[in-house]
Amino acid sequence: MTTTSTQAERQAQAPAGKPPAAAGASFTGKRQLRNFLLDRMQLRYTAIIVLISIALTSGLGYVVMSKAHEATKTVEVQVKTSDLDEVAQKDIIDSFYARDRLLLLSIVGFGTLLSLILAGYGIVITHKVAGPLYKISTYYAKMREGHLGPVYNLRKGDQLQEHFEQFRTMHEAVRKRTQEEVEQLAKAIAGLEAAGASGEHIEALRALKKKKEDSLS
Repeated sequence: MTTTSTQAERQAQAPAGKPPAAAGASFTGKRQLRNFLLDRMQLRYTAIIVLISIALTSGLGYVVMSKAHEATKTVEVQVKTSDLDEVAQKDIIDSFYARDRLLLLSIVGFGTLLSLILAGYGIVITHKVAGPLYKISTYYAKMREGHLGPVYNLRKGDQLQEHFEQFRTMHEAVRKRTQEEVEQLAKAIAGLEAAGASGEHIEALRALKKKKEDSLS
């Protein structure tokens, strides 16, 4: 086997832990905050979740506040018809209205916190789908440009694992076929040189062989 084919085999058997430099910063190390938003789909999906949570929280808050306000009005009527002095009546009524305001602030605060949590969760969970799709599209772009470098594993927790494995199988089949073509070209060139042939045909075969070797790196 030639030195070139040996080098190609070593590249094909490279460890999966270190992604290629050309794959981009999105595939290296831990996820960075700026890399979580890879597609507008993430924003649309997250916006839907947040809007639904706001609608549900608002509806529930309206019902709770309505009941609380009715209770406060009932207490106010009863207190005003009681034998208590005006200062005591005012204190009791004010305490109920203060309770209503606190309840309203609590509902608004809960809704805001829930929306922020769901927004963050939505972006993170959609990134586990958008990330693999972005990675696959990058490999497709490289294949279109004639680059068949090794394909590396998705990160732990990413979705679309089965789809990615199918893509990897296809990519490896194309890569293996290219490696075989390199070996065949090397044998053909060696045979022509042994036969004493020379000229443009051998140079063309060498150029084709080099192009296919470069595509494997």
